[in-house]
Amino acid sequence: MYNVTAKTQDILQNTTIRPDKSGGWLAINTGTNTATVNGYPLAPGEGLDFTKLAPEVRWNSDITITLETGAKIRLTRLQYTGQYVGG
Repeated sequence: MYNVTAKTQDILQNTTIRPDKSGGWLAINTGTNTATVNGYPLAPGEGLDFTKLAPEVRWNSDITITLETGAKIRLTRLQYTGQYVGG
């Protein structure tokens, strides 16, 4: 069985998130202007969802976030612990 912990943070300035022990992640633009995440422009309310990765998969690339004035990204990263036990 896997356990999952979610770490959520609001990004208010241009930044690069380095790989850690996290797997899937979700970025949503909660601001009032365009934000760019890994080259994808996100209008207010739009998101980029990589939460469907298998629990044993770790994200191994930077997450690069660029914000226009008024943009804000809410970033949630998932970290799984444990192992699959089942039939």
